[in-house]
Amino acid sequence: MLLMLKQKWTALSNLGVLPDMPIPEQKGLMLYNRLTSMLILMVVVTSGIMYFAMEMRIIPPAFLLSVPLLLFLLVLNKNGNAHRSVYIFAIYFPVFFTITSVVSKLYGEGDSIIYVIAAKFGILISSLFPLLFFGIKNKTKILYTTLPSLMIYASFDALHSIFAINLGTLPYRSSDYIYITVGVIIIFLLALVIITFLQSVNSVYEIQILQKNKTIEDAHILAIQQRDRISTAQQSLTDSIRYARRIQTAVLPSDSFFESNFQSYFILNLPRDIVSGDFYFVEKTSNKLYLAVADCTGHGVPGALMSMLGSTFLHQIISKNETEKLMFRAVIERISQSFQNPFRKSDELTAGEILTVLRELIKKSLNQNDPNLERKEGMDMVLCVIDFETKTMQFSGAHNSALLVSGNNSILLKGDKMPIGISRKEEPFSTQTTHFQTNDMLFLYTDGFQDQFGGEKNLKFKSNNFVELLKNISQLQSEEQYVALESAHTQWKANFEQTDDILVLAVKFK
Repeated sequence: MLLMLKQKWTALSNLGVLPDMPIPEQKGLMLYNRLTSMLILMVVVTSGIMYFAMEMRIIPPAFLLSVPLLLFLLVLNKNGNAHRSVYIFAIYFPVFFTITSVVSKLYGEGDSIIYVIAAKFGILISSLFPLLFFGIKNKTKILYTTLPSLMIYASFDALHSIFAINLGTLPYRSSDYIYITVGVIIIFLLALVIITFLQSVNSVYEIQILQKNKTIEDAHILAIQQRDRISTAQQSLTDSIRYARRIQTAVLPSDSFFESNFQSYFILNLPRDIVSGDFYFVEKTSNKLYLAVADCTGHGVPGALMSMLGSTFLHQIISKNETEKLMFRAVIERISQSFQNPFRKSDELTAGEILTVLRELIKKSLNQNDPNLERKEGMDMVLCVIDFETKTMQFSGAHNSALLVSGNNSILLKGDKMPIGISRKEEPFSTQTTHFQTNDMLFLYTDGFQDQFGGEKNLKFKSNNFVELLKNISQLQSEEQYVALESAHTQWKANFEQTDDILVLAVKFK
C-alpha cells in the first residue's frame, strides 16, 4: 500500500518533467506539482472542518471551487504548459482570497481578525509559488507573476472598505489562537515538504550527475584509447609511405648522371603527399639519351604505383638488349596492323613510337579494353630523345609540353591530346625533331605548377604564365632558377593547399 502511494506521489511529482529539461527547471516543476497536489488535499480537509465543525456555509464551498482549477493546473503541467499554469495560479488565488474574504464578511462569516490574517497569508503564500517554480534568477517572470499578488495585498483593506467593511474593528477571540497555531503548523509542514523535496531531488540529481560524469569519463578514456590506436596506425602508415618514398627516390637517376651529361641542371620535385605520382626518367644508350617527365593518374600512393609501372616499362622499351628489341618489334608489328605505316622501319624507335608502345603496355597491364569504362588510369608524359653528336632532339608528348630556350628565342613543343592509357582517341603519337645548341635550356614539366590555385582571387597559375616564368628565369644559373621557381610557387600558393604533385626538370646543354 505504501509502495503504491509512493509510486503515485512520484508520478504526480513528475507530471510534465522531461529528461532534456534543464535541471533547475525540472526541480521547479516537480516542487510545483507537489505543492499543488498538497494544496488540493489541504483545501478539501480545511473545507470539511469549516463546514462540519465550525458550521460555516460560505467559505467552505468557495474553497472547494478551487479544487477543479488546481486539477486543471496539474493537467496543464502534464501537457507541457507549466508556465501558463503558474501564471494562472499567481493571478487566481490572490483574487480568490480577497473575494472570499469580502463575501464571507458581507454574509456574517469570518468576522474575526484571524480570517483577515488567513486571507493575507494565503495571498503571500500564493506569491511564493512562482518564485519556487522559476527560481530567483528569472527576475522578469517573477515580476510578472508576483506583481498581481503584491498589488492585491497592498489594496486588500481598501477593497473591503468599498463594501463598508472596516477590518480594523474586527474582534480577536480566544479561538483565534487555535487557528493561528494551525496556520503555523501548516507553514511548518509546507517548509518541511519543500526542504525534504529539495534534499531528495538533490540526492537524485547528484546520483545522476555522478553517473553522467562516470559515463563521460569512460567515454573520454575510450576516446583517448581510440585516438592512441589511430595515432599508432597513422604513424605506422606514415612510416610505410616514407619508406616507399625512399624506394621511389632510389630508382630515380642520380645527380652524377646529370652532372656528367649536361652543363647544369635542376629538379623541382614537390609531391603533394609524401610519395608522388610525378616522376622523371633518364636512360642513356651508346648514341642516345632518353629524358622523360611524367604525370600519373592520381597522387600519393596510387600515383606512386603508376610511376613505378611507367618507369619500369620505359626501361624495358629502351633497353639495348637484342632479345628485348626483337620482342618490342613484334609488339610494334601487332600495333601496326591497326594503323597505316605508323613506325619507321629501322631498329631504333622514335620518341613517338616509344610512347605508342608504352601506351599499349599500360593498357595491357591494367586490363583496359573499353574506352567507355570509368577506369582510365594512365599518365601524361613528355619524352625527349637527345642525340649529342648531331645536336638534334626528338620530342613526343602525351598532353604535356616542353620548352626549349635558345638565347632570346624559345620553342614550345606541344604534345598530342592523348594520354598514355585507354581513351576514345588513340592514334600513334607524333614525333617532332628540333636542333639545340650549347647553353640552350630545356624545361620538361608536369601540369602541377600551372594548375596550382592561389593569388588574390584563388585562381590557377595557368600555363601561359608558367611558360613566361620559365623564359624569364632561363638566363639565370641553375641554382638561381630553382630558387626563383620555388619562390614563385610559394608566393602564389600562399595559405592555400597544394593542388597536385609538381615536377619541373631543367637541363642546360653542353
